[in-house]
Amino acid sequence: MREHNYDLVGDVNGQEIKLVFKNLKGATAAGVEGKPIKLFKNFLTIFMPIIVLLCNKVLTSEHWPRFWKTSLFIPLFKRGKTKAHENYCLIALVPALSKVLEKILDTRLSYWINKNNIIHEEQGGSRTGCGTTNSVIIFKALID
Repeated sequence: MREHNYDLVGDVNGQEIKLVFKNLKGATAAGVEGKPIKLFKNFLTIFMPIIVLLCNKVLTSEHWPRFWKTSLFIPLFKRGKTKAHENYCLIALVPALSKVLEKILDTRLSYWINKNNIIHEEQGGSRTGCGTTNSVIIFKALID
């Protein structure tokens, strides 16, 4: 991981927002508000001051807006018989700006956890680059 100076509770800045939008998948999928991420990406320079202001207002007020808590769950057909519920998975559409602030906070928290060695090296869950395979190899080594 590159060295960053993430502050867990500091103000959100434009660089963090740009990075999140750059890495967001599903550019054409709309959030609950009906606005696709692509719209925000294409006009980010126009929306940036408003997004920064909103994110910082949420952090300083310590209140997540009610609309940002809204999700729309859609069953997505995978394969097989269409009448069998097990052949569907749920996707959740969340408001784009909620997703942006969540990603910023997730990045900050992950960086802080790793920097301060909060989670043991053996812990694989929710850590980038540490999948099930790593855990199985470690577990097998412990047994042998």
